[in-house]
Parts: sequence; structure tokens; C-alpha cells
Amino acid sequence: MNMMNAKEFCEATNWDLKTIRRLCREGKLSHWRCGKVYKLDREEAERELKRMKHGDLEAPRRKRGSMAAFNKLRQQLREEWREEE
Repeated sequence: MNMMNAKEFCEATNWDLKTIRRLCREGKLSHWRCGKVYKLDREEAERELKRMKHGDLEAPRRKRGSMAAFNKLRQQLREEWREEE
């Protein structure tokens, strides 16, 4: 799982930041929200964007991530924060 925030995702993939944030807000792109920050799994987000780009523009609204996925992300963020200190 390669998690990154929306800004990092856009820099890595050349997508517009406003577009990615809008798709997250509308529930059309899988993400986790940590406060004001959208966190995305790069591979999954690219797969969903490719699917939307090739005709499925009205992608179904995504369910929010499961609690297990949220806990995994929270643990990953804690580890990153510890490394920065």
C-alpha cells in the first residue's frame, strides 16, 4: 500500500489537485480523510481514475474505508511522524 496525500499524488501523476480533491469530496475516488488531508493509495487511485477516464465517468459513490484500513493508515502515519522527530 503506497499511501500519499492528495498533493503528493498530484505531483507524482500530473493530475490537477482541485480535480482530485473534488473527486474525493464527491465520493468518486477511494481515500481516507485525516483532518483536512485526503490520503490516497496510489495504485488504487490510478486504477479508479483510469476506469473513469475510459468511459465510466459516473462512477458509483465509494464507501468510506473500513475500520481495519483506517487503523492501518493511522499506524503508518504514526510511524512516519516518529521518523520525522
